[in-house]
Amino acid sequence: MTKRILRIPQSIICEMWKHGLEEYPNECCGLLAGRGNEVERFYRVENKLKSPTRFLMEPRDQLRAFKEMDKAGIELQVIYHSHTRSPAYPSGTDLELAVFPEVNYLLMSFQWVLPQQRDPFPDTQVYWITNGSITPARADIV
Repeated sequence: MTKRILRIPQSIICEMWKHGLEEYPNECCGLLAGRGNEVERFYRVENKLKSPTRFLMEPRDQLRAFKEMDKAGIELQVIYHSHTRSPAYPSGTDLELAVFPEVNYLLMSFQWVLPQQRDPFPDTQVYWITNGSITPARADIV
């Protein structure tokens, strides 16, 4: 698959940030889907571990999201999750869990947002992760 510049609506970015704040101090996770390079849908997925340092997507939530994607004729484009104590950069665990080279991985860091409130918005970064290799990706907010 050709690596593309994703276009993510500001409303979806805000929903992800809201999700991260609601789950804080635990990590949040979810999926983004759409057509071509356009993200159209946001799917919250429960973090089954309820942990501030790890996530595991609830299988029922994932299945529901994939069924909705199939019905809508859209495809998985992004797997996202938050970091609550570290930068928005893939950890060793993230590399181990990154098994879909055709999708982007979006990370949001809340390490400076709460409790210090130094910046009202989490650092949000997008990457391609393939065979343990991390490549920064680009996503335009529209």
